[in-house]
Amino acid sequence: MVKALKNGKVSSNKKNLKQSLSTIIPPSTSHFARSISSFCRLVLNIEKDLHEPHWQMLPTPNQIQAANDLPLTITNKPIRSKLKLDPVKPNARYGISLKCLDLFLDDLEDAKFPNPTFAWSLPWDSHWNKIFSVFVLKHWQHAYSSGGLINFPINPSHNTLSNATMVLQRWFISKSHDIQLQKYTPEALAKKYYQVKKSKWRRKVSFLTPKLNITIFHFTEVISLLLAFRNSHRNAQSIGHTR
Repeated sequence: MVKALKNGKVSSNKKNLKQSLSTIIPPSTSHFARSISSFCRLVLNIEKDLHEPHWQMLPTPNQIQAANDLPLTITNKPIRSKLKLDPVKPNARYGISLKCLDLFLDDLEDAKFPNPTFAWSLPWDSHWNKIFSVFVLKHWQHAYSSGGLINFPINPSHNTLSNATMVLQRWFISKSHDIQLQKYTPEALAKKYYQVKKSKWRRKVSFLTPKLNITIFHFTEVISLLLAFRNSHRNAQSIGHTR
C-alpha cells in the first residue's frame, strides 16, 4: 500500500529522503520500479557488471552551461514510432527492446542535449537532471504504452506520473550515492565479484555437507559390516581348525 507523505514533506537528507520515498511509492522489488530501473540501465548503457565508466562520468562545465540554456519544453516533442517487444528476441537487454535506446538517443540529439546521462554531482532538482529525468520518463511511458515493457507485468495502479518521478528519484539517489562512495571503481567491483563468488562457494559447501556426511556415514557402516563379516569368517575358520 502506498502511504501519504508525512506532513506533506520529504527529508532533504539523501538517506532519509530515500527512506521517505520508499514508504510512499511502490517498492523497488515491484515490477513498476524494476521496469524503470531496467529502462535507466538500458538508456544509460550500463552493462551488467558496471565496469564501463562512461555512464557515471560527470558532465563538463561547458555541457552543464549548454543544458542550462535549454528550456524544459525541448522534451515536448512527440515520439511517433511504435514499439512491439517480442520477449524471445535476441536484440533486447534487461527485457527491453534495444529500439527504445535508439529512440531515446535520437530524441536527445534532436533536442541538442549535451550528454546522455545524469549529472550525478548535482541535485536531483537541478536544471540538467530535471530535463534528463523528463526525457527518461517520457520514453519509459512510450515503451510501456507501446508494449515495449511486456516482460514486466506492471500493476496499472502504480503507473502514475508522481510514482514514476519518485521511483526514478530514488534510483538516482541510490546511484549517485554509490558513485560518491566509489562503489563502481574496478577495485571495488573486483572485490564485490570475489565476495559474491566466495558466498556462492560457501552456500554450495553448506548444501553438500549434509549429503557428504550421509555418504561418509554409509561408507563407515559398510566398512564396519565388512570387518564384522571378515572377523566372523576368521572365527569360523579358527573353530574348524580346532576341531
